[in-house]
Amino acid sequence: MVTGKDDGVYQFRVYLPHAGNVELVGDFTEWSARRITMRHEPPGWWTATVCLAVGDHTFCYLVDGQLWMPDYAANGVKRNEYGNWVSQLAVPGRDAGAPDDAEPPVVRSRRRDRAIA
Repeated sequence: MVTGKDDGVYQFRVYLPHAGNVELVGDFTEWSARRITMRHEPPGWWTATVCLAVGDHTFCYLVDGQLWMPDYAANGVKRNEYGNWVSQLAVPGRDAGAPDDAEPPVVRSRRRDRAIA
């Protein structure tokens, strides 16, 4: 499940109580290059908060380093160029007066918030 605010901050949540590790991967992380480790919250939720650029994005959850799982509660799913299902997320434009490319995306993850360029 993905929820967002007007400022481009999105929270990704997935319920996987038996997972040992869940990472968020997508076009905004260069897929495998900059995976976002999601934080585990009992009883089985995994969360990550990300500030995304305006536009259309695709993503998946990488479960235990092996299973690429789409989020069917996002804005839709589609097959990628490899034939796998990925989730779609449309980030609308910001309010007037705030340029869309004013700042690069900031990713917050793990137990402490930290910016990843």
